[in-house]
Formats: sequence, structure tokens, C-alpha cells
Amino acid sequence: MIIIKRLSRKTNWPVAIIIFVVAISSYLIYFNYSEPLKTLVGDQQILDIRGSGYNQEEVSQLLGILGDEGRSFYLKTTLLDTVWPLLLALSVVFFAPLAFGVLDAFENFGILLLLVDYPDISSSLVSYCAMITRMKWVAIPIAFLVFLALPVRKMAQ
Repeated sequence: MIIIKRLSRKTNWPVAIIIFVVAISSYLIYFNYSEPLKTLVGDQQILDIRGSGYNQEEVSQLLGILGDEGRSFYLKTTLLDTVWPLLLALSVVFFAPLAFGVLDAFENFGILLLLVDYPDISSSLVSYCAMITRMKWVAIPIAFLVFLALPVRKMAQ
């Protein structure tokens, strides 16, 4: 509670809210831009939305299904996917949002390496990416709860 109390006093809420709105807007742009990936992967899921992770065989299968053109498009969407989580992490200086932003950036970097290295996919890189993906999916709800809790705490004072 002491940490939340100190953060709520030191946070510039108008700036945090503007950055948060820009982050959500960036997410919506990413979401719409990346829509064709759903068609390209068929009944598969792209790597960064697999909350339970993935293994080398699944990565190889997905990247094979995408083909050269699909992998190139996935690479572009992954670069775009790096923007909104970093903005979200900047919106409130607190561990959970920051952790989510950093984890998502590391996850995206790992996925970029998988896309560039295909078909020579390293099992250790796949394990690393899958672990980061699982950690990110734990940090997401915590980040949003913290973001919502700080202004409520400040209003209650």
C-alpha cells in the first residue's frame, strides 16, 4: 500500500492517461493491420497469443504454413506489435505495466529471430520465447488492474 500511495502522488495522471489512450489506439491499429494473419494461419494461432506457450515443432509448422510472404507480413506485424505495449508500460510507472511492456518487447524480439532464422529454428530460442509468452500473459491482467487501481486510490484520499 505504501508503494501505491507514493506512486499515486508522483504520477502525472493527465500525461499517463494520454499515453494510455495512445497505447490503446496503437493496439487497435495493430489489431486491424494484423487481421490478415488470421487467414494466413488458418486454424493455428500466432505465437504471441499462445498463453500456454509452444514448442519447436509447433513453431516450425506455423512458420511453414505462413510461407515466405506470410512470414514477411508476420515480421511487420510483430514490429508494430512492439509499439503499443511499450506505450502502455510508459503510461504508469509501476512494476506490472513495465514488466508487461518489457516482456512483450523481448517476446517480439524472439519471434523476429524465429522468423528470420526459419527453417533453422533453435529449440532453446523456442523455449525462451514460449516462456516469455507465458510470463507476459500473467503480467497483462496485473498491469491493467494496477493501472485502474492507482487513480481509484488517489480519488479515495
